[in-house]
Amino acid sequence: MPTKLREPKDRRPVISAEALALFVELEGVPPRELERALYREKSKRLAGLLGLSMAWWRGQTVSDRSAKPAHGEGMCAHDDWHECRRLRELLLEMVTASHS
Repeated sequence: MPTKLREPKDRRPVISAEALALFVELEGVPPRELERALYREKSKRLAGLLGLSMAWWRGQTVSDRSAKPAHGEGMCAHDDWHECRRLRELLLEMVTASHS
């Protein structure tokens, strides 16, 4: 029996209030504090809430403000950076919308 095969539609991910609040908190951390254990713990928690745990273990986070990926095409970290950037932009958009 034939089945209907189709490409999944791009959907906006569901981002919880907890994830958004944690993102805002981490955005407010001064750069000198970025390597502290508590920051890393919270960053790891945020990655889990956003479904980015594997990217976090490969060194990529939604807190990364760099203009381009540090790794070349074809590397997992390169793809992870783009996924984190896409979610970062969505999170920033949500923060802006909640403040207007």
